[in-house]
Amino acid sequence: MNDLFCRVPENGTQCRTLLNALQRGEKLRPLDSALKYGCLSLSQRVGDLKRKYGWPVQSRMVETETGKHVAEYWLPEMQKAA
Repeated sequence: MNDLFCRVPENGTQCRTLLNALQRGEKLRPLDSALKYGCLSLSQRVGDLKRKYGWPVQSRMVETETGKHVAEYWLPEMQKAA
């Protein structure tokens, strides 16, 4: 997806906060986003970024240090802020 078709969420929203983090190159996981950004529903906000705003957020399941499997989200290189 081309960034020309991506819309930017309003300032002050969780979607905007998470988009800014993704554009900085951060890889987000649920616990990290809850502690760092106060977002308790990361998968929902990522879904919003994809469906409502058109951002091509990628995801995969990763194993944590404790052996649990959680989702990790990131933006492809071409979508990150310069």
